[in-house]
Amino acid sequence: MFFYKFSIDENNKVKNIFWSNGTSRRYYEEFRDCISFDTTYNTNKYSLKFAPIVGITGHGDNCLFGCAFIMDETTETFEWLFQTMLTCMGGKHPKTIITDQDLAMKAAIRNVLPDTIHWNCFFHIMKKAQEKGGRIFSLERNKKLHDDLFDILRNSLTETEFEYLYKKLPQTYDVDGFRYLDDMWFNRENFVPCYFKKHFFPFINSIARSEGTNALFKLDVTPRYSIMRFMNEFQRISDTTEKNQAEQDFETRSMPWLSMAYEFERQATRMYNRKIFFKFQKELILATKYEAQELQKNQVYAVLKSEYHRQFEFRTRRYIVTVDLT
Repeated sequence: MFFYKFSIDENNKVKNIFWSNGTSRRYYEEFRDCISFDTTYNTNKYSLKFAPIVGITGHGDNCLFGCAFIMDETTETFEWLFQTMLTCMGGKHPKTIITDQDLAMKAAIRNVLPDTIHWNCFFHIMKKAQEKGGRIFSLERNKKLHDDLFDILRNSLTETEFEYLYKKLPQTYDVDGFRYLDDMWFNRENFVPCYFKKHFFPFINSIARSEGTNALFKLDVTPRYSIMRFMNEFQRISDTTEKNQAEQDFETRSMPWLSMAYEFERQATRMYNRKIFFKFQKELILATKYEAQELQKNQVYAVLKSEYHRQFEFRTRRYIVTVDLT
């Protein structure tokens, strides 16, 4: 089940190489719903760029679908890599992919994976906003601008809510000269979470999983090592992942502790594995910490998060909910 492929230049020197083992190919078959992809620079003695293809298991952990070394970050190279990945995985496309804003990568995904939903890393874009808007954020009138901008981008529940609140920013703050706000508006459908609510991105809105995998390799492999050393490290990480998944499968056999007496919480213990159930349970507990104020008898309510709940969630805006009790 081990797969590899490489391409060469006119001098018969290797330009790009991709590999995947049996475990990774099996994980792709089961968990190809979403992949995270990023490259790092000059991580080996050949000065090639390292490109792990990272997935998310049913327990919410990272796994490796494959790894590559590529000579550059052109559209042609990325097309070769994604096409090789498809060849390795029986032509099956991932449902979603998350990357940074690299234009060559975007073009390659559009050409090779046209049916895959592509999301740009939210936190990279916010970091760029901080860098470009440092002077704007530092103005006395704008001392809450950064928090409000993050809140609107990250926590808007619907596209309508986001677009309404985003357009109000210039009325509230002095944002003259902050052109990056226009750039974010123009690219909103590529990175704002509310536009991706109908697509499956499990516990992810950035390329942090790819960056974490890169860091994991760098713990034991330095730039002076050969590609073979990277392949050995790939095998070690793959074996560790498989061992962890087996342990979590075993732990799932035992009934987790229930926080409430709701039957649907008990039902969730049968629907979810142990780790995913605890994520569900945390949301269930937090959901009990809302307050409702009746604004119009039996008709309109304002839903607020209690002071206790705000210790867990940044969002503090209230929502007006109209209820027709008839």
